Amino acid sequence: MSLQPNIKGKKWVPLSASDVVDHVQHVVEKYGANYIYFIDDDSFPKLDHVEGIIDEIAARKLSVKLGFRGARINEIKRMSDDFLSKLAHAGTDIMHIGAECGSDRILALLKKNCTVDDIIECNRKLARHPEIKAAYNFIMGIPSESLEELRGTRDLMLQLVADNPNCIIFPPNKFRPLPGTELYDIAQKQWNYEMPSTLDAWANIEVEGDAASSWYSTEVRKFFNLMLICSYFIDNKVMRITQGNTLFYKMVRLANLIYRPFALFRLKHGLSSWLLEYHLYRLITRLLAKTQRAS
Repeated sequence: MSLQPNIKGKKWVPLSASDVVDHVQHVVEKYGANYIYFIDDDSFPKLDHVEGIIDEIAARKLSVKLGFRGARINEIKRMSDDFLSKLAHAGTDIMHIGAECGSDRILALLKKNCTVDDIIECNRKLARHPEIKAAYNFIMGIPSESLEELRGTRDLMLQLVADNPNCIIFPPNKFRPLPGTELYDIAQKQWNYEMPSTLDAWANIEVEGDAASSWYSTEVRKFFNLMLICSYFIDNKVMRITQGNTLFYKMVRLANLIYRPFALFRLKHGLSSWLLEYHLYRLITRLLAKTQRAS
């Protein structure tokens, strides 16, 4: 996440509920769609707008399931149990939520308008509605973020899974400064950051690439790698989500069964040294990327 400067004029201009459902009906009738996934930076600025959409879908008797990307914690705080029950009844099976981190200071820097306690409270609320998977996004490597604050993010991840076993923890994203944003200015002024000048350099800062920004210490980089690897196993998502019966999927599930206890032990105790599995992971992802490019 990179903070954008103030935007002039209206910051949110929605389509009417009827217009949105016109689009839904079109893809249902023309293409046989049975799942609609709303991808937005923010799906819930006005809860009554979303409620109007699901009411209109029901009125037209469109048989679709729903997913929402772009839910903020300060918006989920405003959602009642009745509202969440209505979402679930409408076929909503997942809500992607920006938890971001386990530090109140960093949350304030990101202007998330919430606290760590708010995140925990909202997760417990969502646990009462298991039809809706709460899928959490995190970010690591914000300029000035300390190792202790990263450990707080680790603790929050573990807390979310303990309180809501149905939730999903996505691998944390690595912060990437984007020109024209406040956090880019901070990185540039305080750490002399300059954006990559070649395509190869840009490719090296992909989400799961090796962290190398000047504000990362060696210990912080090691903890990044630990959190990245363990996030694949912390919530047992491999067993819960994968359904394929090919040899590949069977091997993935076997690896999860064997490695998950070690991953949880490493993460809980912050054992980031000698993380050989991270290097194995990077090797596998590079090989898969080459295979995809070749095909």
